[in-house]
Order: sequence, then C-alpha cells, then structure tokens
Amino acid sequence: MNSFMNMRSLVFLSILFSFFSCTVEIDVGVEAPEWILEPPKVSETHRTIRGQAAAETIAEAQLAAFDDLKSALIEMMELGYVEYWSDEGKRAFEILFDAILHTIKNDKPSDFGVELGAQGAWKSGGNQIHYAVEINWERKAFEEQALQLFELIGATNTQIQSYVSRARAAIRENETYEAALLWATVAGISRTVDIEAGYSFALKEVERSLGSLEISLVEVPDRVFVGLRPALPVVFFVSSHGRPVGNAEFIITYPNKARDGSIYIAKALVLSDMEGLVKFRPPEVVVSGPQELTIAPSARPFLDLFGEERDASIENFEANLEKPRAVASYDAQVRIRSIPMGILIVETDLVGNVLGETDAAEGLFGDLIADDFNVSIIELNPVEVLLLSERALLRDLKADIRFGGKYERVIHGRVSLDSFEQVGDVYTVRVSGILAMSDIQKQVTLFSSEITKTSQGAASQQAISAAFRQFGRSFAGEIIKLAP
Repeated sequence: MNSFMNMRSLVFLSILFSFFSCTVEIDVGVEAPEWILEPPKVSETHRTIRGQAAAETIAEAQLAAFDDLKSALIEMMELGYVEYWSDEGKRAFEILFDAILHTIKNDKPSDFGVELGAQGAWKSGGNQIHYAVEINWERKAFEEQALQLFELIGATNTQIQSYVSRARAAIRENETYEAALLWATVAGISRTVDIEAGYSFALKEVERSLGSLEISLVEVPDRVFVGLRPALPVVFFVSSHGRPVGNAEFIITYPNKARDGSIYIAKALVLSDMEGLVKFRPPEVVVSGPQELTIAPSARPFLDLFGEERDASIENFEANLEKPRAVASYDAQVRIRSIPMGILIVETDLVGNVLGETDAAEGLFGDLIADDFNVSIIELNPVEVLLLSERALLRDLKADIRFGGKYERVIHGRVSLDSFEQVGDVYTVRVSGILAMSDIQKQVTLFSSEITKTSQGAASQQAISAAFRQFGRSFAGEIIKLAP
C-alpha cells in the first residue's frame, strides 16, 4: 500500500482532530484474535476491509490502524493516487471516512451499507500494542459509493469531466454505441493518470452500454452454390431499445478455404449503416452444405481508446464482447445440381442398328432426379443423332433454340449391345459404351467415361433393359460424386 502512504499528510489534521472522539474503548488481550490470522473474507454480498497497526499505546495503535484502513479502502475502491484528486473529492472522502469511524465507535450499522465486522487489541513482545479492525460493506452500496467518489476526485481532470458528461448525454439520447465509445475514452484517460476506479467504472459502463445492443437476422441468400459468390448479402439489424444503431463496427465470421485446402473460420469487419443494417456478402462459397455466419460487436474501436497496455480486464472484455450475438444459416449446393442438363443417349443392337429404346437414359435420369439434379431427357430422332460427331452434335444443340436456350449442358453418348447369351432359362446381356457431359454454350466436353455392364434375367427383353438401365445408372453415380 506504499502508493497510498501520502494519505497520512492529507488526513493528519483530521486524525488529530478526531484523536479523542474516534478512538474506541477496548480491552487489550495477550494473544491475537483468531480472525486476524486469516485474510479478509470475500463474499458475493459484502466487501470486507481491514486496518491493522501497532504502537506504544492503544490510542496510537488505533489511529494508525484507522490510517491503514483508509489506505486499504482507497486501494479497494481503486481511486488512484491522491495527487490526482480534486479538492472536492478529497473533502468527500474525508466526510465518508469520518462516518465509517463513527460506525466503528458506535458499533451500529450505517445508513450507507457499512457495519463493524470485528476488532481486537493485543500485546506482543516488548511494549507494542496491536489493534486491528474490519468493516463489512454491502457490495452494491460499496460500488455506488466508489463511483460517486470517482466522479468527484476526477473532477480535476477536465478531459474526464467532458467525456463523462458527453457519455451521459449520449445515454439520455439512446445513442448507445456512441456512449460506449465515450466511456472507453474515459477509461483510457483514467488509466493514463492512474485513476484505477475511473478505468474500472468506465470499462463497466462500456460493457453495460454494449450489452443493450440487440441483433436480429433480417435475410439470407436464397440460392447459394459452391464456387460462386452469393448474389445477395446476409443482413442483420442492430438496435438498442428499439432504435437503430448506425456506424458501429461488427465482426462477421464465415467459412473459408486455406491454400492447403483446409477449411477455417475467417473474419471480416463490417459497419452498420444509419438504418442499423449490417450487410455482408460472403466471398466465394468453399464448401457445400449448411453455411453458418455469426455476428458480434468488434472490440477494436474500444481497444484503440483503452491504450496500449493489455491486462486481464482488457482480454476478458475483448473475449466477452466478441462472442456471437446472432447466427445466419443457409445451405450451399454444388452448382452442378442446379445446372439445366439434357440427356441424349442412343442405344444400338449387336450390329449397330438403333434400338429406339431409352432404358439407359431413363436409368440415368431416375438417379439424378432422385438426387435433386435439374435434368430431363431430350427427344430427338436417335438415327439422326447417331450420324453426328460429338462436335456437330454440340453445335446443332446450341443453334437450336429448343435446346440451346433451355440447357447449359448435355449428357450424351452411345451404348451398344455387345453380347447376348442364353444358358438354359437364363439370359446374360453385356452392354458397353462411352458417355460424356459437355457444355453446350462453351462447346467443350467436361468429362467422359467408358462403361461396361452385364445383366441376367429370365426373359431376354428384361435382361437387355436391365443392362442398359444399369449402364445409365453407373454414369449417374459418377456425376453424383462430383456433387457430394
């Protein structure tokens, strides 16, 4: 408590004046009381403050202990160095402490939450007499009294006065975020001039002001695809007591992909507009499935005002403030599912004649539709299609308004009946071919696959249809793998 030793010079006259009126009649024992061997108790409802000293007489020991109690009180209230106090603050503190001494002397609870906890006197080796006293102060009343004292002792600092007045005016006008910034300025100035009470209380006011912020989700993009940036932003609404909060900084978190391909949570800083709306359009979506974005007030504007020093209180403030207040969720699909695609597959027999069936196309179509793909079967004369090269087919599809304006991609190819065998009542059929998926607009083939399938059945046509259908389903499986 060395930083508070200059209190002796400040209160010497007060102590001298109170020498006879404030000393307490008490028996002097031969052993220290048991409670003095333990540190002051900490309670959720009360603050316990202790003063202790030794002198040649009980009166001198009491006065020295009261002086020690005063120093402990200043330290617990975090009122800082006395040289920074205003005269009004010094007078107010002396009045308060005189009232505390009166409470100790009369052993009756005060009307400001203080009561005598314990006191005792005892002799030690030599001629020294020890005296110790504890007071219990109701926690809420203690904090209110400390705040009042801070406002008085800080009156000598015109900057603190000015910002406190502006912060209170902002609160009256329900300018919550502005008030929080002003209180943060008070905290920074208080720390600079070592008024810890000012710093502590201002920090609490910042937290209280920001605690009143209410954030709600307004809208999310309705159609989002992997590899593309959402067309519309995520929108949050920020208010305080029903009033929009504008020009406030928030942190948005969203999934992103690192260079090594791993997914991590990225952060972006966004300001609310004057209507209290926070709009954030995420970058390119990197992963399919549920997308989760969170929003929280940013601590950065306040940390800049607190000063360069970072202690536990600042770290806790930052961690608590930047906890998510609201969440936006929506699904992102792999775009291949939504791309309009046509299916155009020609089936041929053992000698290359067109069969005129659509089993392969229907097998492909059924599985893709079941997996939410946007596909349909193109109806064209298969004989004419068989005569076209891949390049000519893509050219004609793009030029034909029925297809070029409807489809972006086409799944096309030829599947042939390779073998047909009967052993007893069982028919064995093998089909093979190459299917491709091409971009009609860009006139390029994206990928292709050579497939062979075998099927057995009790009826010849049943076995043939099953083989072609399995062929189509096999290619559907390859496409689905592209869109997990």
